Amino acid sequence: VVQDVLSGHTGSLDEDDEYRHRWLTSYAPIEGLNWGLIITQPEKEAFSFLRKMNAQFLVIITVSILITFLISFILAQYMSRPIEDIIEGTERISRGDFSHMFQIRSKNEIGKLLFAFNRMTQKLRKAQEDEKLSIIGKASTAIAHELKNSLQLIEIGRAHV
Repeated sequence: VVQDVLSGHTGSLDEDDEYRHRWLTSYAPIEGLNWGLIITQPEKEAFSFLRKMNAQFLVIITVSILITFLISFILAQYMSRPIEDIIEGTERISRGDFSHMFQIRSKNEIGKLLFAFNRMTQKLRKAQEDEKLSIIGKASTAIAHELKNSLQLIEIGRAHV
């Protein structure tokens, strides 16, 4: 290695010592001087920082994936709850229960949808009340007509007596 450096060569090599430890050696000449730089380091020491970084990256990636799944689960629950409320509410409305009103917690698209459902429910409730009043009015008209006919028959019967 010393001869290579003094000859102006640059290079590196790795060798095992008698204890089977791997050593890395790098060398390069220093320009303008008849000197060179030789660095020898055990392979374990040279790559220890890399191993630590790999372990840290593995931990960071694993924690990031777990946090991502947790956040996704929370968001899915947060987003699906209003939709489940809408499904439950529309089933109640379809059975004729117009007393159900949705609580509007935000002004986003779900909030606008809930507002539209509440307005629709109010209109259906009003239409149902109007229909009941209409039926009562028709029944009242029919009863009044029958009473009037009955009273006229009674009056005609009295007039002949």
